[in-house]
Amino acid sequence: MAVPAPVIEASSSSLTAGDNLRVTCTVVGEAEVAVDFTWEYPGQQIGRPLYTQESSRPVAGGPGARLQFQSVLLVDEVREVDHGTYTCTAENLQGAKSTSTTVKVVAKAKLKKKPQ
Repeated sequence: MAVPAPVIEASSSSLTAGDNLRVTCTVVGEAEVAVDFTWEYPGQQIGRPLYTQESSRPVAGGPGARLQFQSVLLVDEVREVDHGTYTCTAENLQGAKSTSTTVKVVAKAKLKKKPQ
């Protein structure tokens, strides 16, 4: 048993306000050792709710039964407040390890009205 080594990936590193964001955190570990995920994200300071989907699936090959554990942080209709660093921490009985990614949110371009 070892400390988990999470890998993080955002659906995009740059989004326009109103887009949806998915940040995925993945760990491969032993089947009988549970992995817990926690998230830190820019919207926490203003009380943006946390929506996650967690799953696990068997990993083929190699010695012993291994699983891929995954936690996906979902942010619907990103706003400028969602710009910043997203950190996933994966923890098992041996310890915890964190990894981060940065997401940029740009304001929607405003359409200029044509003079009549």
